[in-house]
Amino acid sequence: MKDIGALLRALLFEGPTELQELVQPVELSYGVVLTQEGEEDSTLLLVDQGEVSLRRSGIEVATAGPGELVGEAEFFGSSERTLTARSVDHGRGVLIEREAYDLLHQAGHPAAAVLERLVLAQVVQRLRRYFVRIAELVRETGAEREVPVPGVRERVATTLGLWGSRTDVDRVEALRSNPRLAGVPADALGVLAASMTARSYREGQAICRAGEPATNLFLLLQGMVEVVVSTDLDRGGTVACVGPGSVFGGVSMIAGQPRMASCLAVDDAEVLALDARHWNELLADHSAAASAIRRAVASALSHQTLPAVIQLASLEETYRDQLVTALGAPPPRDDDGETSLLDLAFRR
Repeated sequence: MKDIGALLRALLFEGPTELQELVQPVELSYGVVLTQEGEEDSTLLLVDQGEVSLRRSGIEVATAGPGELVGEAEFFGSSERTLTARSVDHGRGVLIEREAYDLLHQAGHPAAAVLERLVLAQVVQRLRRYFVRIAELVRETGAEREVPVPGVRERVATTLGLWGSRTDVDRVEALRSNPRLAGVPADALGVLAASMTARSYREGQAICRAGEPATNLFLLLQGMVEVVVSTDLDRGGTVACVGPGSVFGGVSMIAGQPRMASCLAVDDAEVLALDARHWNELLADHSAAASAIRRAVASALSHQTLPAVIQLASLEETYRDQLVTALGAPPPRDDDGETSLLDLAFRR
């Protein structure tokens, strides 16, 4: 909250005069649609009072309350809205245009770094909530994506994969060729490359394990990686499968929380690993290079939002349908005629 107060002071009172047209306090009224899924819009909303419902295909997947952001995934990532945001009570907030950040950044204002950290923290927090809920629903619904994985317990328990093998890779070139890092200045890529270690893993090795401290994030250079949530002794729910260019393992590391899932090499894989110590140094650094890295990591993690919310909405719908079948009654509806999962849950 301290960072948010400093940011608002800078945006509304202390920043360049051009900011006044790009930062606007807004009143939030019940039922008003603030952003629409699929539209091009990179505006950021900081909720001060009230609550906002975030929906995909009409199904609520998250909410945003005081001190939280709406539109964080689109601010440094793709500008196409992933979710529809609708105010569910009366409140207020602050709309921040992407151009406002650009002005602060060009002026070297410290509020630019504050905004980068807030957006990154919100992306991580929300992704973690999505992944936790997906894992719960995979277990709860027995969805088709939960399939027998031979030897899940043994594969995840192996210690060999935790370190992998050091390998010789031109780290700067590997970063430069990644489309997620397009536009990052050469000096920033050099700083990032110097902080990363190249590792290789054989097919079936565990790159990281659920429940353990998250000490690294990984950039996948080669191969495929399966993200698995264990559901019982020998069953696993595959919640994602990522390919070259993807960033994985960053949500738990940046959040400072234990791993939520295990990441397994589907075939021979090469990664660049960034440890938590180097990341925290980059997070606190006010240099232009560190700023570019923060934006790039936020953008890379934001690419995980769309597949996560599509999967979550599908699982929530399956869960709703199973509750309806168990109750043997039509599902209750909210004011928009959409199913209320909360009411269903209370009627179980």
